[in-house]
Amino acid sequence: MGCTNHYRALGIDIQTSLSTPAAEKLQGRILSRDEVRVIEQHPLPRATSVALCFSAKESIYKALYPIVKRYFGFASAELYAIDTQAATLQLSIALELAALPGCPREVCAHYHLSDDQVYTEVMLQ
Repeated sequence: MGCTNHYRALGIDIQTSLSTPAAEKLQGRILSRDEVRVIEQHPLPRATSVALCFSAKESIYKALYPIVKRYFGFASAELYAIDTQAATLQLSIALELAALPGCPREVCAHYHLSDDQVYTEVMLQ
């Protein structure tokens, strides 16, 4: 029996875990105040959450670039929920990007944690 799920885009990213000082520095470049509040509400260590968010945004870029065919930055994907039970991050896509043909308004990124790496994937149907 073969795989029956078909995806039109896939984005995968693997990042090395961050130290607390590195996470604090990166956080200021990639996260909004609202995203920091989301991270603060979850039991994951802050450095892990920042690494996950960075990786998820990289996965989103890799999945969406072939669809939108234009560069976009970290602010174009906004973290609004973390589900540690399902190991997912929910992110909204900026309106100016989501208005482009084929671009979703929201994206779910699945994640996996190991001792020294974070892995994220985005699959768009």
